[in-house]
Amino acid sequence: MREKSAHYTAAVSSGTVALHLALKLAGVGPGDEVMTSTLTFIASANPITYLGVKPIFMDYDQASWNLNPILLTQELKKRASHCRLHQSRGFSASL
Repeated sequence: MREKSAHYTAAVSSGTVALHLALKLAGVGPGDEVMTSTLTFIASANPITYLGVKPIFMDYDQASWNLNPILLTQELKKRASHCRLHQSRGFSASL
C-alpha cells in the first residue's frame, strides 16, 4: 500500500456530519442559500439548516435522478451562491 500524506484529515460518524463539515468549510453560513435535490431524505438536507442556511429544493433530472442541470443553471444565475450535489443511486450528476 502506498503511503499518502495530507495536512489535515477528519473522521466523522456519518454522511450527515460529513456534509455539515463540508458546508462549514466552504464558508456557507446565515444568509446563504444552498440548492439541493427534492429526491433525497431529511438527513442530507439537515446540514444545510444546521448552519442557519435556507435550503432551495430543486427538481431532479429523470435520466440521472440528480439535480436537473438546466434548472440548476437557471437558478444559479438568479440567486444562489452554493449548490450541494450528490450522487443518487449510483448515478453521477450531469454538469
